[in-house]
Amino acid sequence: MATDAKKYSYWQQHFKRWQESALTQRAYCAREGLAPSTFDRWRRLIRTGSVKPDAALTLVPVPVESPVPPTTLRSPAGWELRLPASLPLTDLAILLRQLP
Repeated sequence: MATDAKKYSYWQQHFKRWQESALTQRAYCAREGLAPSTFDRWRRLIRTGSVKPDAALTLVPVPVESPVPPTTLRSPAGWELRLPASLPLTDLAILLRQLP
């Protein structure tokens, strides 16, 4: 199971600091404000290799055939909105924020 690289790194750092602290797991968790059950779960998942950090995202250009079809938004209430493919994403974001 892949996991967010930030979460993985966060827990790896805690495990390293805990081992260097000479505290018991419970004492370390109390000092850091961590739930011992969560700490133990993440320690087990990482130690067994059940979770791994996500690979870095790589963007790859993909050729798009013309014409690009319009986007259609449909609401559960029944209205439908057809947007041209040329609509800039910033305009689409503004439009979507205005919808109920």
